[in-house]
Amino acid sequence: LLLRMDGRPLSAQKKEMLPSIRIASIGAPSEGISSPSISPPHSTPTSPPSFLTSPRDPLAKLPDTLHVALSPPTSTSQKHKKLKKQSKNDNAFHSLPNFKNLSPNLSKSQKKKTPMFGTQLETVVQIEGSEVPWIVLKTISLLDQLLETEGLFRQAGSLNSVIEIKKCCNKWAIVDFERYPEPHTIASVLKAFLRELPEPLLSGELYDDYIKVVDLPVKDEQIKVLKGLVGQLPLANRLLAMVFFRFLGRVSSYSSQNKMTATNLSVIFAPPLLWKPELSQNEILQHTPRTFQIVTLLIENRDYIFGE
Repeated sequence: LLLRMDGRPLSAQKKEMLPSIRIASIGAPSEGISSPSISPPHSTPTSPPSFLTSPRDPLAKLPDTLHVALSPPTSTSQKHKKLKKQSKNDNAFHSLPNFKNLSPNLSKSQKKKTPMFGTQLETVVQIEGSEVPWIVLKTISLLDQLLETEGLFRQAGSLNSVIEIKKCCNKWAIVDFERYPEPHTIASVLKAFLRELPEPLLSGELYDDYIKVVDLPVKDEQIKVLKGLVGQLPLANRLLAMVFFRFLGRVSSYSSQNKMTATNLSVIFAPPLLWKPELSQNEILQHTPRTFQIVTLLIENRDYIFGE
């Protein structure tokens, strides 16, 4: 029923001339009569997630800003799937970039001339466009799930498998570690990368200063001097050393199962980490106990030495 504004019926001829008002539903007060309003559909714009809008400054705080993304292996046997023990600062990184191309800054011809193993550390990270070499981050990520393996770094892995992995890396290709689930093989690859660096990770130029640290009578003073020496390392060396020694700390925290105490680890890693080319065989033998002490101190005091 259509009504005029004064309430009388509207003639058919004038229906198109005057605006019409629909009668409100029964029970509604007369003043409730109103023209229906239909709100246009409204959609709230979705804000992009913070990690897309917040710029990353990966080197703003050295100890806390190494972010890497690696997926854990999916086909490793249940025997080796171990839940890693969490610790305060050792877990500063656990989510790292999945590289689709390990060498974005390298042409095909350059790849043949520049292998990953045996190349200067700064060159490797520059080629990858990374902060720490992918092979180091990947092997650590896998070994973090295998920390209870006895003799993790003491026992050698499959030589043929290590050679295959190195060949793949030297072509700057992604390694399918599902084919190589054996813990000692993965550990051997990590040892090989560090051992084959042309210059020691802890810098040959600082070698004499490291050796003198042991002569200091107070342990706290030794640790402070070591922190200062680490601070003098090139950035690529410092980042890798931070990641690696924190990892060794996690390994040593499982020493009751894996038999890898900080002292045992120092025996394995002091030779590839701390040396200089011009040393005679006799000097190497004389300095060996000191290098063991230095690496042990770096492992046991990693939070302070590699902290802010």
